[in-house]
Amino acid sequence: MKIHVSDRNVIIEHAAGQRMTICNMAGSVVAEAFVGSNAETFPIAPLPQGLYVVRVGDESATISF
Repeated sequence: MKIHVSDRNVIIEHAAGQRMTICNMAGSVVAEAFVGSNAETFPIAPLPQGLYVVRVGDESATISF
């Protein structure tokens, strides 16, 4: 699985069928979505700039934008 940020979007690759959760550094869930294909793009423009944890299945990554 690959998680990265591009142009205020989170891009999730190779995780079809998983649930994606974005949490702020306080641990609050700020976005959730179902990853329906092998390459999904989720807009994060509405979120304030900062540091977030993206969880997909059993894996997680820290992103900043």
